[in-house]
Amino acid sequence: MESKPISAIFDSRWSRRQFLQRAGLGGAAMMSAGSLAAFLEACAGSTSAGTATGNVKASWTNVVIPENLDPHIGFDTDTLQFTQNVYESLLEYTPGGLDVRPLLAESMPTVSSDGLTYTFKIRQGIVFHDGAKLDSQAVLMSFQRLQEINQGPASYLINIKGFSAPDPNTFVVNLSAPYSLFPGTMPWFLIASPNAISSNKTSSDPWAKNWFANKSAGTGPYMLDSVKPNDRIDMSQNKHYWRDFKPGVPTSVAIIQNANTTTQLELLQSGQTDFLSNIGPDNAATAKTLPNVAVVRQPAIQLRTIPLNMIRTPLNDIRVRQALIAAFDYDGYTNFYKGFGRPANSPIPPQFPGWDSSLPFAKQDLNAAKQLLQQAGVAPGTKMRMVTVQGLNYESFAGTIFQSALQKIGIDLAVEAPPWPQIPPQMANDASSPPMTFLNVFPNTPDPALVLRVSYHSANVPSKGGYNWANYKDPTLDSDLDKVVQLQDESQRNQLLADMQKRIVDSASTIFCIAPDLVMPVRKEWAHVKYDPFFQDGIIRWFYWSKGS
Repeated sequence: MESKPISAIFDSRWSRRQFLQRAGLGGAAMMSAGSLAAFLEACAGSTSAGTATGNVKASWTNVVIPENLDPHIGFDTDTLQFTQNVYESLLEYTPGGLDVRPLLAESMPTVSSDGLTYTFKIRQGIVFHDGAKLDSQAVLMSFQRLQEINQGPASYLINIKGFSAPDPNTFVVNLSAPYSLFPGTMPWFLIASPNAISSNKTSSDPWAKNWFANKSAGTGPYMLDSVKPNDRIDMSQNKHYWRDFKPGVPTSVAIIQNANTTTQLELLQSGQTDFLSNIGPDNAATAKTLPNVAVVRQPAIQLRTIPLNMIRTPLNDIRVRQALIAAFDYDGYTNFYKGFGRPANSPIPPQFPGWDSSLPFAKQDLNAAKQLLQQAGVAPGTKMRMVTVQGLNYESFAGTIFQSALQKIGIDLAVEAPPWPQIPPQMANDASSPPMTFLNVFPNTPDPALVLRVSYHSANVPSKGGYNWANYKDPTLDSDLDKVVQLQDESQRNQLLADMQKRIVDSASTIFCIAPDLVMPVRKEWAHVKYDPFFQDGIIRWFYWSKGS
């Protein structure tokens, strides 16, 4: 079959400029598309071999650190901060940007004329941290492992028919149906050492999940030194890395847990940490007043949501869910963001490709909420429960204002705030999962259909380890999600996306609280960095940034 460079399909369609034009990120509230494009321009690391000059330390602080370091399982911000610095993929997103470019692949893949076969050429001379050689068989084993484990990043394996390694430098992906946005999923498929997989497997653990849970072996610029659960993870420079460390690039890095945002800011001000993950706008405003601290502000591609667990009584009644949506104080939550966010009306973030701007924006209406509860037979004094993440004040504030609003219509809402690692297991238990939670939603590729798939496809319900925390199950939606990725015509694709968005909104399965901007405090010498928009907006890939430049 005739092949042509994938850049002819992908890069031209999803170039940074066209993405921004489609996204409509200009306007008074934000910055123009042109200035935004410049704002997101990434600085790449050198591609020549070598080592860094000097020793530069950097640390990233979050309310939690990962409990499981497995690159084929971890899918949340704290885990990605580790895996995206220790492992690499065939393609990557430009640092802080939106384009896809080669990484472990020599170039962008070629694609067959029928759109079903993608062929990658593997870079030669690269070794894993444990000395194993990178070749097509190593890539194949990682893709097989990812597919067999079938968690986290595996949700992005769309229309996959199979993989093959016809020679040591060639890796081939065969699709069952065309998927023009397939390259945008590739940065999520990280490559692990085949030796580590083979040497640490057992009969009950054929893919060495137990080993990868607290150890690592990738090709990335940083290697794992030590793990202290619920405390910190330390990493150091990969001395055999295939690219040069520029002067000022960190050579030792750490992920540090601190559940108290005030303490995080104190550590940042005193120079004991360098980067923070997501924080609330009030803390960002405080950070702007601190000496030695800068605030990085970027347009974010995300939503703050409250999934309504449709399998829990009384939320299994749509009238109750409609009442909860009508009760939430959207204006109060928007005011909390101090202008650093926009209203949201859909499971796709505003201005993202495929977003349906015609859907109504919810408004608080306590009278309507009270009537709906009465119609559903919910008695005054009924108790409900909501779970937020410990240490995230934008989540606790959402719980507080929701609690206050529901109290006015006779609902006693208890708001709990356990550490993040405790929440997914709670959600996975259908019998005792909380009726309401708080969940940040991120389009992690240029494909808007994946936002819907991760949050609403029946295969991703929490009992299966997914983030469909509303337990939304609709066979028609599942079928349409499989169909939409095959549509080559953009207008047809957007129409089907609009239909799916309306179906989800009409189900009253989710409260769409706000679409926030990314506002991140850093040490002033790192004020030039860009956080990665497609990696949940809180990730820094240290290798691409030099201290003070």
